[in-house]
Amino acid sequence: MTGKMLYLGTNQQHDAVRRRVSGFRDVGLDIAAYAYRRGDADVPGIASLGQVQDGRLGDRIGAMRRALRVLRNDLPTLRNVDAIYARNLDLAIVGMLFRRHLPRRVRFIYEVLDIHPMMSASNNKAQLARTVERWILARADGLVVSSPGFLNAYFQPIQGFSGPHYLFEPKVKGLARPPFVPRQSAPDRPLTIVFAGRLRCQRSLEVLRVLAKARPEGLQIRLAGEPMSGLQEAYDALAALPNVESFGRYANPDDLEKLYGDADLNWAIDYQADFNARELLPNRLYEGGLFSVPPLVRAGTATADRAASWGIGFPLSDPIDEALLAIIDGPRDVLTAQRAVIADLQESTFAIKNDYELLKDFVYGVQSDPARS
Repeated sequence: MTGKMLYLGTNQQHDAVRRRVSGFRDVGLDIAAYAYRRGDADVPGIASLGQVQDGRLGDRIGAMRRALRVLRNDLPTLRNVDAIYARNLDLAIVGMLFRRHLPRRVRFIYEVLDIHPMMSASNNKAQLARTVERWILARADGLVVSSPGFLNAYFQPIQGFSGPHYLFEPKVKGLARPPFVPRQSAPDRPLTIVFAGRLRCQRSLEVLRVLAKARPEGLQIRLAGEPMSGLQEAYDALAALPNVESFGRYANPDDLEKLYGDADLNWAIDYQADFNARELLPNRLYEGGLFSVPPLVRAGTATADRAASWGIGFPLSDPIDEALLAIIDGPRDVLTAQRAVIADLQESTFAIKNDYELLKDFVYGVQSDPARS
């Protein structure tokens, strides 16, 4: 089956947007890809919906109007699309409004990879946003989420959604699992903790700084990614310590081996108080899993539940500093055993295999062969 899809993404420069576009193209779809531009230059193969700035929600209505104008101007080349795939609420609104200009009804898929804190708040703005989202959900042909927690704790109980849905976990695309080499961690070798991805949890940065200072000879911390707005000071304070490596922005999958290849523990914790922190599944859980690195997880979260379903991970509760020091100072054979358990899990647990074929079937309403899932 082939088709022409209009894909609407949040950020031309974002790895998740580019991976989604390339994934659909890999399975034979003709993708007309559009996304907002947040950098200085357009990304080849992804048309611009106009410039936007991170964190400026007040400007988003104007950005949506400009995006709709871009699509309407390109209507001659888009009128034969047979599906629209829109990420996040604002682009779902744009896509739903643009669908009215097409000569026939086409399938519409709404994708949510994280839930903005506003969506689970109780103020008037949040109630209006949820009302608009329910309007989208009622008219969409399907919902794609990256965590079961988004369905179980938000879309079903709060939004009353009971329609078709698809779980597309944030697995690693384009990288085969490296051969597993058992290694016994020497007691005098420093442990390495990797904290990579969207660095948006101030408490995580602060806890890691306390640990790095408490164990200057026994712990190495590897930071990769860029801190979110407002966290630069906490990031810099951690990165300045002598036993901390700071890689800055990294490429997935090209840089994963140098980040995780010899690591001992994977920081898969988010201590923010919002809904998203409790219910998301972070990319780093899968990145580290592909290299058999045991994850540190926050007890009572969707991340901890997923790790437990695989039989791996260290679920941590407060006081977290003491729990982490117990692991760092504890017997190394516990980490060795965890690595072996992770290595025995199927590669498809952490890496993209036929996931895009199955997602394409969902987009177009095709009943998948159970043997393929």
